[in-house]
Amino acid sequence: MSRFKSAEGKRYLMNAAYNPSKARYEWYMDALRGLLHEMADWVNRFNKKIWLQYCDSGHRFGHVITNLSECINAVLKGTLYLPISAIIRCTYERLQQLFVRKGREAQVQMAASNQFSQWLLAAVEKNREGIPTMRVTHSDRRASVFVLEELEPFDGWSQGSLCVWLSVGACDCGLFQSLHFPCRHALAACAAASVE
Repeated sequence: MSRFKSAEGKRYLMNAAYNPSKARYEWYMDALRGLLHEMADWVNRFNKKIWLQYCDSGHRFGHVITNLSECINAVLKGTLYLPISAIIRCTYERLQQLFVRKGREAQVQMAASNQFSQWLLAAVEKNREGIPTMRVTHSDRRASVFVLEELEPFDGWSQGSLCVWLSVGACDCGLFQSLHFPCRHALAACAAASVE
């Protein structure tokens, strides 16, 4: 941010970094190269596993490292000018409260016989809404491989054809691998697999 002052270049770079799809990453980097060639060259010097979501093999569950740092900053909020011992005590107490709250939430969900969290169920339900906007063009049920075609652009993108490998939990969009739960393409493939 201090080296390059282009707001549009920063936007392309952020979109490239956060994208779980290699194809979309390349599109944003090509756009960045067209806008600020030196910025694209500068960023390519860094290890891709550190700053690209599509290169992290799903280890961060869809988060980029700076977001995880911001979570810790939220825990430390208001402790900037305290002595070290007070910061440690404050951090301990806040984390203790967080763990107690999250533990109670988990107990309530388990008592209600919920196998999955409410957040996950809501995300899967939202992904399920996209099933009617896709068509399966090829299916190999034995190998659990499906090729889907987007009938309508999603989030301004027309991805065309995407391949989904249900048995290994992978999709060309990259979200299935990154988030570790079925993307909308995988749910459409599951729907197609259950038909017949």
